[in-house]
Amino acid sequence: DEMTVMSDVIAEMCSQGLSKTLYIYDSLSYSGKKKLAGYRLGLSNADLPFNPSLTLMVNRNLDDAQSTIEDYISSGIQFDSVIASEDMFAIAFQKAMGANNGSVPIISFNNSILSSCATPRLTSIDLMLDTMCSTTISMLYDLLRGKRIPNRVVIAPVIVERDTFKPKYHQNSR
Repeated sequence: DEMTVMSDVIAEMCSQGLSKTLYIYDSLSYSGKKKLAGYRLGLSNADLPFNPSLTLMVNRNLDDAQSTIEDYISSGIQFDSVIASEDMFAIAFQKAMGANNGSVPIISFNNSILSSCATPRLTSIDLMLDTMCSTTISMLYDLLRGKRIPNRVVIAPVIVERDTFKPKYHQNSR
């Protein structure tokens, strides 16, 4: 449920006073459209207008993404936080920011090995791919055996908290 988790992340950022979140993405696939819809929904729920200048489409290549992000930063458009549709784009952002990369809260998607290898380590949304795959295989097996399967299954993503963003509900408990 990428749309809901994106909306929830925007709400969490807004609760911490972050109202100009830059969204970095690379495609408008089904998943990409859901994330963008969640971004817009989160802004709407926070009574913030959608600002197209706070969305940045990049190529799916680290160097190209970094170059595009550097150009964006140089343009002077103001932002106070970043959500990246892929861990790789969050790393491209970190590289583009250079020594100042720890000063902007960042959340990325996929919770790949890159999120743990980045410096600082990325807070990332785990889309529960393992659960999704095993559920799909199980449903396919049941379907092939003639069993009824649900029309829709929703797997809730989880936020894996690391260095680049701390949800408020966790800050008070540490």
